[in-house]
Amino acid sequence: MALSKKQLAELETKIGKVFKISTDPAPEVFVMLTYINPAIKSGPYSYSESVSLVFCQKDGTRIWSGSTSMTATKFYKKYLNQEVK
Repeated sequence: MALSKKQLAELETKIGKVFKISTDPAPEVFVMLTYINPAIKSGPYSYSESVSLVFCQKDGTRIWSGSTSMTATKFYKKYLNQEVK
């Protein structure tokens, strides 16, 4: 299910913020939200919005060049409340 325009706007305000994505106490895994990829429809195929994430330390310092992505809906529902303050 795609995010609403309001949810996408909220997600955009979180670009550059750090989130804890690990569920176990250790090791802690942090990512920084770097980009929101738009939804794409190409012929019979369609792809929902996704987010690009880079692995980092709790303070936002990159620790290696690794990155990952997931659907914007999954990130919004599962990790948006895990922002590191």
